[in-house]
Amino acid sequence: MISVILPARNEEQRLPHCLDILQTWAADVISPVEILVVCNGCTDNTEKIANAYAKRNKRIRVLLSEPGKGVAVRTGMLAALGYHRLFSDVDLSVSPDQWGPMIGKTDVMIASREGRGSHRQDETWLRHLSGRAFNLATVMLLPELRGFQDTQCGLKVFSGLAAVDIFRRCTQRGWAFDIEALYLAQRLGYSVQETPVIWINDNRSHVRLWPDAWNMLRDVWQIRKHHVLNRDQTATTA
Repeated sequence: MISVILPARNEEQRLPHCLDILQTWAADVISPVEILVVCNGCTDNTEKIANAYAKRNKRIRVLLSEPGKGVAVRTGMLAALGYHRLFSDVDLSVSPDQWGPMIGKTDVMIASREGRGSHRQDETWLRHLSGRAFNLATVMLLPELRGFQDTQCGLKVFSGLAAVDIFRRCTQRGWAFDIEALYLAQRLGYSVQETPVIWINDNRSHVRLWPDAWNMLRDVWQIRKHHVLNRDQTATTA
């Protein structure tokens, strides 16, 4: 089974299109598919829309979590049933037709918007530059991630075993959660690979460039303090 985790906070505008596409994709996939919509602190009709879809399609489950993308993905990963578990942003910036080659290839597969074979569409130069600067700052604080060209692309695939082992240890509630997941994957000895993708920017993204970049850097420092400066934390049972 393949589990698709969709963290969704106030996504009433984008969620219907996303679920329509995923239902079509799931019908064409050989393996069984479950779609987990994790509503995290929604104040609009996201939960209502998700429940309406779930009533019509048994593949779809709706979960609730506290606010925070990291909390939502962690909730979905630990509740999922799949041998392969991936999370994607609701905007599907990496289209589902690119997912197949990423599933089942290794313990952890991360999509990359950098390097040969990748392509970015509709992205401003400022967002691209800020992303490169953030990636550089991340590997300076967490040298274990040196070599990864894109730690922040919103599509990552985990084996079921790796997902449970990694996400039960995660502490980050916000945007830096996948940096922590990658760091833990490295520390725990899982095989991690990066693959280039075609990524289409959605201007309706909830990411606020400068405030969120600053908050994420603060969170990366917290990851360093929690896991690197106190390495015993990585080995403890969450």
